Amino acid sequence: ASIEGYETDVVRPDGSVVTVAFNIGPLLQDGRLIGAAATAEDITERKLAEDALRESEARYRALAENTFDLVCELDSEGRFSYASPNFKDILGYDPAALIGQVAFELIHPDDQERVAREFAGVVADSTSGTIAFRLRRSDGAWCLLESSANIFQNDAGESHAVVVSRDIGVRAEIEEALRDSE
Repeated sequence: ASIEGYETDVVRPDGSVVTVAFNIGPLLQDGRLIGAAATAEDITERKLAEDALRESEARYRALAENTFDLVCELDSEGRFSYASPNFKDILGYDPAALIGQVAFELIHPDDQERVAREFAGVVADSTSGTIAFRLRRSDGAWCLLESSANIFQNDAGESHAVVVSRDIGVRAEIEEALRDSE
């Protein structure tokens, strides 16, 4: 039997602590056990980087999941790869059910081409952009959203967009009422 990746903290002679991964396995000769072979690797920096990444991911997930805005990640074709939990509260859609769906299918037919063209331009130029459009809620009603997209490259080098959207229907109604009152 072998032991692979056993991790433990080791105190160096100077008092500093490092994390070490050990691999221990049988040493065989002609099918007979004649001893054990072991390797040790200092993985302190890797562990620190993994901890920092976990902390960063938790922080950003908490931000995305606790904002009043809709937050999603779209691939370069506009398919959902992440949708924040408040898609359920605000639009009535189960976030998990949106994964893989093309976001443009939810957009009002009169706005689809304009939004798809703007999104494609933002992806092609690796820039950011903001646009307003109508989106269908799960109950069939239309809401007016303002969305900002920022492009990034995922680990595979593919362009993805983080899109933050806000229902601006109430704001638009207030602005229209102000114009009418003037």
